[in-house]
Amino acid sequence: MKATDEFRRYQRKYIIEREPSPEELKTHVHDLRLMIRLALMMQREVSDPDFGAKGLLPEVEGRLHQLQHVLDMLECPMTDAEADAILAAVFPDAPATGRSA
Repeated sequence: MKATDEFRRYQRKYIIEREPSPEELKTHVHDLRLMIRLALMMQREVSDPDFGAKGLLPEVEGRLHQLQHVLDMLECPMTDAEADAILAAVFPDAPATGRSA
């Protein structure tokens, strides 16, 4: 779990909170897919009836969900028009971002 936490901290700082280069993004998506495969292996292991620490399963599944969510976000980013539509629905009195025009 510690490796996943460190990966997610790096991801937030260098991928989510800034605009990565296409090469950085490509490398990160590759690494993210590797982390997802490792988390899937860990999920299978923790799900085994003979595994001694069943309490870890919800944590492993939560981390796996977080990793998969970011992969989805990076591979299928929301358009500015989609973002403006959501913002308008949630904050009807706020001005639009102006980016979707």
